[in-house]
Amino acid sequence: MAVTPRCAVVPWALCAGWLLAGCAEAPAQKPMPAPVTGTAVDWRSLAILPFGSPLQDLQVPAHEVLMFGELAGKECYALDTPSQPFPGREVQSYLLCFAKGRLDRVELTIGLPFVDAAAEFSRYCDQWQVGTAGISPRTAERCDGTSPQGPSFSAVLSQSPGDSPEGSAVPLLIVLSDTPVPDSP
Repeated sequence: MAVTPRCAVVPWALCAGWLLAGCAEAPAQKPMPAPVTGTAVDWRSLAILPFGSPLQDLQVPAHEVLMFGELAGKECYALDTPSQPFPGREVQSYLLCFAKGRLDRVELTIGLPFVDAAAEFSRYCDQWQVGTAGISPRTAERCDGTSPQGPSFSAVLSQSPGDSPEGSAVPLLIVLSDTPVPDSP
């Protein structure tokens, strides 16, 4: 004997009521991602839009920022609301730059604790350079890499911990691009 769903054997008006009351199976909920622990983070996840996305795809409040120097020809926008936190660190600034209306570059700055800045930066660089080709030699204040799929990163510890007052945050500037990032930032 075949089993017929309840909704098929009753009038449609009743079925609609049952659907609203839970006769139909609820759509599957996406599980919440596990919280990031430790210092592991994939630098590719720091971009909130895929490279090449049109400006119209930016679905978060942002304001245009006037740029000079190498970024003078790009349309850059700073987020009005904080971006996703870097593991355990608040993002101090987040900038999206568009060339010809397409996302071309992402810059973000976080503050590393004075005491652990050099060690933390070294751990990030070790993780980020796995599977990438270096563009320039790695130093204690700079590392970079380009993935085989094209995106690249450049990270610069803006001040050495020795130059920062004790107890302050040491700025870490991270630039993401869909092309190799030259000796910037």
